[in-house]
Amino acid sequence: MKYPRARAVWAAAAEAAFPEGTSGPSHRDAQVSERFWEWHDALPPGSARLIHLLLWTIDLFALVRTGRPFTWLPPERRLQLLSALRASRFYPIRLVGESMKGLLTMTLLSSPAVMRHVGVYSVDAHPADPYQLPIKRDALRVLDEREVA
Repeated sequence: MKYPRARAVWAAAAEAAFPEGTSGPSHRDAQVSERFWEWHDALPPGSARLIHLLLWTIDLFALVRTGRPFTWLPPERRLQLLSALRASRFYPIRLVGESMKGLLTMTLLSSPAVMRHVGVYSVDAHPADPYQLPIKRDALRVLDEREVA
């Protein structure tokens, strides 16, 4: 497996951010790890290295702050650590936290399971779309119970 440490940090962050038993799809249902690494593998090498640097920075921050690697922390503590990164007064640390939040959010919201859960649909067929969203052709015709020309 390529990048085992980075993969472990990502999986631990996804587990903490999108746990089982919540109202929406969990990290497993949304295939957050699989989808993220598929996207990552399509990145140019320089961008992929930045992602690794981000994940290793989070692991290092956890080690310095708690004395334990990020993956050894319980899920609640991982989430607290990510929130602490985002709340930092030091901009580079805040940037790390916000970047991680953005990557987690992007990966979750692009999942077909999540799209179905929130009711995403298309107004036209897109044969090349691998997810085949439900089609509601008249969705743009009626907005707020008024007919649109």
